[in-house]
Amino acid sequence: MKSDAPVKESKVRSALKGLSWRIIATLTIILIVYVKTGEIESA
Repeated sequence: MKSDAPVKESKVRSALKGLSWRIIATLTIILIVYVKTGEIESA
C-alpha cells in the first residue's frame, strides 16, 4: 500500500536534484540565447 507520508530527502538526493536543476536551467538559457542570436558564444 502507498502511504501519504512525505518522502524524506537525503542530502545526496537533494544535492543531485539541485545539480540537475542547474544543468537543465543552464542548457535552457544557452538554447534561448542561441535561438535569439544564432551565436552559441553569446551564451
